[in-house]
Amino acid sequence: MADCHDALRLAPLYAYPRFTLAGLYRELAQYELSEQHLRRLIELLQAGVERDRARRELAATYRRQAESKEGAERLRLLDTALSELVTITRDPWPHRAFDAEVQEEMAEILHLMGRTSDAIVALRAGIGAVGRQPGDARRRGRLAELLAEREGPEVVLRELEDARTACAHELAQSANTDAEQILREQSVMLATRLVLFLADHGIALHEAQLLADGTLDSARQTRLSLSRLAECEDACGWVAYREGKFGEAIHHFEAALDYSGGDALEWAHLALGLEAKSAANGTRNARRTKLEDLNRARDVWQQLLERFPDSTWAARAEEHLGRIPERPHAPMPLVTNHTGAPVHGGIP
Repeated sequence: MADCHDALRLAPLYAYPRFTLAGLYRELAQYELSEQHLRRLIELLQAGVERDRARRELAATYRRQAESKEGAERLRLLDTALSELVTITRDPWPHRAFDAEVQEEMAEILHLMGRTSDAIVALRAGIGAVGRQPGDARRRGRLAELLAEREGPEVVLRELEDARTACAHELAQSANTDAEQILREQSVMLATRLVLFLADHGIALHEAQLLADGTLDSARQTRLSLSRLAECEDACGWVAYREGKFGEAIHHFEAALDYSGGDALEWAHLALGLEAKSAANGTRNARRTKLEDLNRARDVWQQLLERFPDSTWAARAEEHLGRIPERPHAPMPLVTNHTGAPVHGGIP
């Protein structure tokens, strides 16, 4: 950041450091400073690609700020963001090319405004306008997320597969470039999302498990961040859970939490796995393990509620806590009858 300020002192009209500073301030949630640099760029730059970029980043700044607001202020910021993008489309300059990133940003804003159908239209316009282009894999992946709110599994699955195909194409075109590592990570995460979707809907679980295992291996080789590795472990666990392999599922869920500390979803998956394993332990000899798993499940739900009180899983945590006894008694100790066969409480 200091280098950028030094560069501006030497060359106040230089655009690159202002773009860098605007992005840094946006990530630091210092939105007014980000806006100041982007407004200055819009004043300085002539009509063209760079001025369009400044307006697009200004829209992103307003959107990010709106995400932390509520009510009228949130809507005002989203309207302002949308206006900046509309200005781009109405700001004529020779040889203007269709800008898929404008459509992508517009989709995010429309979705936050509750206009998911319009957001889907905007993303589709960005994807299908000028053939294959960089960023299509990211846009298709996001389109799949939005379609999941409106369409059936077949449509979403097709879009996820198209996203993976687009990512493979972009990766082949980006070998030995700065974009290669980013695309490798994107490829792994698209596969992870496909695994979770298949598991959620109980579709092709065996194939999903094979894909999950391969994706986890790829994630380790790609040297993903710990939070991304946690997502891959969680996906493996969720498929195992859906297949009824509760011990295996718990192993993956615990690994996910070890990697990153976990989000609400990963904590919830662990609690569900422990409850399911407890319910599956129906033999008398497994009673101690059954209650231990139930105790752990209660503790996990309680931690989720304390850590993520505003998450969508908080209500589910309260529901499950209401069903689990406050602190189940430990099983009675095993004694042995005269035949050497174990019995509970002396009753054969």
